[in-house]
Amino acid sequence: ANVSPAYVTNQKVSWSSTNPGVLSVSDTGYIEAKSEGTARIQVITENNFDNQTDIITVDSFPFALSPEPSFSLTDRIAISATGDHLIRGGVQPAPALYYSTDKAKSWTKSNLPDSNMIQRLVLSPDGSLAAGAVVGGYIYTSSNHGADWTKKTASGARNWVDISIADDNQTIVACPDNGFMFFSKDKGETWTRVPNLQSLAWRAIATARN
Repeated sequence: ANVSPAYVTNQKVSWSSTNPGVLSVSDTGYIEAKSEGTARIQVITENNFDNQTDIITVDSFPFALSPEPSFSLTDRIAISATGDHLIRGGVQPAPALYYSTDKAKSWTKSNLPDSNMIQRLVLSPDGSLAAGAVVGGYIYTSSNHGADWTKKTASGARNWVDISIADDNQTIVACPDNGFMFFSKDKGETWTRVPNLQSLAWRAIATARN
């Protein structure tokens, strides 16, 4: 991990996993899947000045996630994995998004049309659809595993905080941090506000499997 700003004297960080039986992490940030499930990976500076946490769900294994491409510790980092396909993004030192189709053995920089902050990245259960939520921006989708992205203007420019794709691999549900919840049944082309749901300060969203 790269610690920023550069003038920070203590550059040492430590890595940990809340569920080592699902995901293990080495002292250098190398993450390896051990079984299906969900774990929280945290990296924190030695002086507790700052920390970064990511929640990773393992849908199939084995796959290993290398610490490259790297982003500085103060980034907002988003990651998602389904089978062989992974997408990873961050905003420091410059907005960037990468994708992998070989279980993180290699990474390719993707087409990121918006320089705003990447808040959340998700892949559909079958890996055919990727979706990204941008803080202060729009929802984006990709049909080629994260290589190219299309802005879904119908979603509206909102302060999106989380996004999820249902088991049908085309229904997307998303929520802003202070407002209503929205869903799309056509891979983001049209959006509808969830009825009978009050405006709240949302922080996370999920779709049930099966």
